[in-house]
Amino acid sequence: MAKAEVKFEGLDSLKRTFADAPRLTHQEASQVMMLVVQRVSRESSRLVPVKTGTLKGSKREQITNRPQEVEGTITYGGAAAPYAAVVHERMSDQIKYTTPGTGPKYLEIPTMQMAEELPQRVAFYQRRVLKARNSG
Repeated sequence: MAKAEVKFEGLDSLKRTFADAPRLTHQEASQVMMLVVQRVSRESSRLVPVKTGTLKGSKREQITNRPQEVEGTITYGGAAAPYAAVVHERMSDQIKYTTPGTGPKYLEIPTMQMAEELPQRVAFYQRRVLKARNSG
């Protein structure tokens, strides 16, 4: 099955942000990743083309916890993954999407936007998670 995967790794500024921040537990790092994934997911939902709603309804979010890393994945398509990939990659002025503001690169655009602001966003989410830790 084909899928679109979002994986943030190897970002030097992100590493510095984590290095400078108070230590997060693995569970807290997972919470931060979930907040990042949810933000990208919300924006991709706004951009994904909607004709019948099947593609939009096929979106899945997943957080995978491993001993040394946390990975966030957003997928569209399910059984129709090849269709999702074609719609995502089809760049043409001749295609008229039925919902204004939607179109190709519906997952790539919010991912790239998040990558630009990721260090600041992760620091913000870290503060939120740590505040919850200290108030609970």
